[in-house]
Amino acid sequence: SFLDHLREARMIPEPKSYREWRRTILNLETKSQNGTYLETWSLPDGSSLKVTGRPHPDGAIALLFENITAEVTRTRQHSSDLALSGAVLDALPEAVAVFSPQMTLNMANHHYKRLFGITEDIESQSLLKSLKQWQTTTLPTPVWGDLRDFIQSNEGRSEWNARVVTRHGRALNCRFSPLAGGATLISFSSEPFSLAPLKLLPKERIA
Repeated sequence: SFLDHLREARMIPEPKSYREWRRTILNLETKSQNGTYLETWSLPDGSSLKVTGRPHPDGAIALLFENITAEVTRTRQHSSDLALSGAVLDALPEAVAVFSPQMTLNMANHHYKRLFGITEDIESQSLLKSLKQWQTTTLPTPVWGDLRDFIQSNEGRSEWNARVVTRHGRALNCRFSPLAGGATLISFSSEPFSLAPLKLLPKERIA
């Protein structure tokens, strides 16, 4: 009866059918008696409730309703912002990666993954692992050590550029830019390497 009143007040998620609604009530009562009911209700007015069911003395059930609308809205906005940021990075012609102050990869566009032959999920990948990928792809260069020091530095950072050469004889123009909060943006743009053909070093000799 209590839940029926909530339904009339549009304080529960609107079910697709009355039969489905009755199963929801049974599920709530059963899980509450076991102390395992925990769900988020998205209400018709756009608000969200966190509903927790717990057993109570003498066979009763206690229901706790928490208004988490603001929290859900922030989470959805954050997810939307991340999706938009990813779309913006993918639209850039350069290969781009962003590292956090903790030296982990926050995001990278599809050009970056294609450039370095990455197929697995690289979210939160460490800078050390990324450096190894870059070293494997390019001929020996002091640039990667300088970049490691640059990302680790907390003061006096300013944008700088460098050029590296891949094992396939292409030059990569690299741009390293400090971002707000200590993050670092790295972009790679390639161009044909027009000098004499390079003698590629064996992979095991790359530092």
